Amino acid sequence: MEHNEPHLKIYNDLAGKIIADKTFRFGKASFSESEKVTYSSLLKIEGEEIAVEPDELLCATILNKMDKLSNPPASPGLKDSLERSLEVCYYFRGNRDEIRRFNVIEKRFIKSSVISTVGDSYVDLGGALELSKAFYLELQAVVVSHLDTLGPTSETLYNITTSLWDYFPLSSNRTGMLQNLLTKVIDFTAQDAVLAEEYLDRLLKSTPYRTELIASVIAGILSAEKPKYETLDLLIADDKHHEAIAMALNATMASDPIVATNYYAMSETIFDTNNDIKRVLTFFYQRMANNESMADEALKGKCLQRIEQLCISVDTDLVVIGLRGLSNLSQKYSELVFRIIDGLADRYCESEIFSSCLDVFYNHPSCTEFFKFVVKRALTVKEVFNASQTESVLSVLYENHRHSFDNGLIGLLIDRRGVVRFAGVSILAQITNTFDRRFRFSVDLTDLPSLDQYKLWVSLLDDDARVLDCMPLLLPLLHSKNVFVAESLMVRIAEEIKNYGSTVYSTLEDNIADDNPKKSELLSRVQKEMDIEFAKNDEKLKIKELDPVSHSRHYSVNTTKYFRRECQNS
Repeated sequence: MEHNEPHLKIYNDLAGKIIADKTFRFGKASFSESEKVTYSSLLKIEGEEIAVEPDELLCATILNKMDKLSNPPASPGLKDSLERSLEVCYYFRGNRDEIRRFNVIEKRFIKSSVISTVGDSYVDLGGALELSKAFYLELQAVVVSHLDTLGPTSETLYNITTSLWDYFPLSSNRTGMLQNLLTKVIDFTAQDAVLAEEYLDRLLKSTPYRTELIASVIAGILSAEKPKYETLDLLIADDKHHEAIAMALNATMASDPIVATNYYAMSETIFDTNNDIKRVLTFFYQRMANNESMADEALKGKCLQRIEQLCISVDTDLVVIGLRGLSNLSQKYSELVFRIIDGLADRYCESEIFSSCLDVFYNHPSCTEFFKFVVKRALTVKEVFNASQTESVLSVLYENHRHSFDNGLIGLLIDRRGVVRFAGVSILAQITNTFDRRFRFSVDLTDLPSLDQYKLWVSLLDDDARVLDCMPLLLPLLHSKNVFVAESLMVRIAEEIKNYGSTVYSTLEDNIADDNPKKSELLSRVQKEMDIEFAKNDEKLKIKELDPVSHSRHYSVNTTKYFRRECQNS
């Protein structure tokens, strides 16, 4: 970008001011009104202060002016240029007020350093990275964005990519951190077959074996308008390249059925190498099956068979790999997905498989299938069902499929098998404790068959510890058309007065709407039961032998006398 002389003077003047004051923050009085207008694109007014937000040109101008002041030796290298940038940053650090703001300024100085050495071969990029560990991603992003400007040769591309790859520590996240770089490699090598072959040759002859980079070149060759499969045939013959080939296949997408068939054939030759290869290829099969622009349904069927084959393996690791691929299939395959999940019922006891099945339900939400899964888990696994493990799936189903969810939950709560009912109670507790403390069934309970109404309240009030929590959920059944259901529930509620006293009354009072015509009748009935129960307690307290307080005091006095006597005799 070219700048005219007046424009450059503006930058020179502002750079001089920043260097002289050793800060990027000034008081309002530091700039005249005309200067505020002149520098408006670089200034930000914050209360009584004005902050300078430098662009790359202003950073470069500051660097040049400070170079003239200190008269350093001229050096075009990236490492030296970056080192000088960081020295300038340290110059200003002593007077900074906001660390976060200054970090942004430091990143802009780094970007300016890269741009100023854009013609360099980047042989010293590794050294530059060592200088700027805290800004690795920023430096990488700037370098990658300027690869186009370089018009890279295989040597330049090799120097840059290997420096960035070698610097980044080995971890599962390396591919993600280098994604922009790897994508750029794919683009370059797809457009230039000669560059691809030369660059690949350099990588294969060097050490260490840089899997992600080699995979990107292979992906570029596969993505070319006329792929050179003969180059890849040599790699397939050596199983040390199979992981890179699998990663390359996963990074490509083909709409042409012939090309897609070639990709699939290539995957078949390396599929049985090891579990790591299968893990990568599972995502390739899943993406092929989901590819709407590829019309070969028979080929998609083969991909689905590969995923299913993993899911029914005796090897738990392979089952988990298959379930991950299953989870990412599009919704049109949900019937297949649920059939496979259902077939794994005898392996729900394996925690990794159970957890992976839950991930599938998260991406393929179905209340019917989920509750069927819960029932099978409860019946096949000899341990108490723990709904907290299903929290993420419950949140999706509860928030997006509420009516179906409540119907499924009621089905668990009234099931004839105790372990299934307990699973339902556990799920209900998870909801009330995590998502909705004022949970109420969204379905009209009085529309349920009379027997189901009865079984529901019996199930929920069976746990004495949760009676008060569950009571508000069941109040609609006091209006049941079946007299027996309504009356038996009322009797059961009244029984809890013995355990919870007036709390039962306040629970009903707080949870029955004031405009409910039956509210006063119900409260009056509870009040009478309370009066009767309290009267019984008063009568009991008049009998000393039945009074726990008096009896406790009598026991305490006699025990004390006994121990004193024993102590005197000893």
